[in-house]
Amino acid sequence: MGFRGTIAIVVFERANLLEKLFMSLRDCIGIEKYSVIIVQQIHSALVEQVILHNSDLVDVHIRVDGSSRSTTKNIAFNRYLATEIGFNSLKSDFVIGLEDDVEISRDSLQFAEQMYLKFNCNKDFRGVNFGSQLPFRPELCRSYSKLRYGVHGQAHLLTRRSWESGNYSQVLNADAGHYDGVIEHYLKTGFMITPNNSRYIDNGEFGSHMGGREDSNYFQNLSESYVGNAIRNYCEYSELPLNHNWRIDCVKYLKRQNLKYKLKYFIWVNRQVRSVRIVVRFLRGLELE
Repeated sequence: MGFRGTIAIVVFERANLLEKLFMSLRDCIGIEKYSVIIVQQIHSALVEQVILHNSDLVDVHIRVDGSSRSTTKNIAFNRYLATEIGFNSLKSDFVIGLEDDVEISRDSLQFAEQMYLKFNCNKDFRGVNFGSQLPFRPELCRSYSKLRYGVHGQAHLLTRRSWESGNYSQVLNADAGHYDGVIEHYLKTGFMITPNNSRYIDNGEFGSHMGGREDSNYFQNLSESYVGNAIRNYCEYSELPLNHNWRIDCVKYLKRQNLKYKLKYFIWVNRQVRSVRIVVRFLRGLELE
């Protein structure tokens, strides 16, 4: 069974970190099977040089001017544009979204491919997250869990089914908020495969939109979980359900809870409808009593 995969990278003004990402891509098992899209926030000549130096890897290069948008809206717009090109123009079966300040492990694409081929016929499969905050252990690095969660925005895979079923165009609304927060509502109606040890590290601690928040230990935890080059050749991955409760809404997938999360998604999509808002207020009132 084959597939058509695309890697979609959103690029801002971090030339040195982008170079590290390209270096990690070159070392990935199976990179030659992928198309690579770059959506670049223009302004940096150094970034242009890095992309030119790695042009043999790049199939589509789009430059955008984000001067009229906020940082949050630029991240959302650029990610949406990169993913839309991957699915609608390149006709991909799945799109791997990366930010320019990450590095991915040697086996990351291999892991993502295996998970896609194994679960794509399951209607509850939404995609693959590359991140974990569980400390690295040799017995964990070839295993994964099914989680009811959104995406690790810095590194993740979305399936075509997820793209076509979710209401992702809402990320373009002026008041939508972060890209991750918008798309997570649909993704939680099913499961995301998550490695028990991380397939990426985030080098954007000084300049990332996460810097300075209460979860700033995210960077250290990712680093301590990172597989890196520990798996250098082909291997099989097996399910080992573990708790990844680094956030309260990151929980193990239980099929019996599908209806609950589908109802939550329906309410979120229709949250501006007056009748839905009345029902929600009524239910909240019952909880308070």
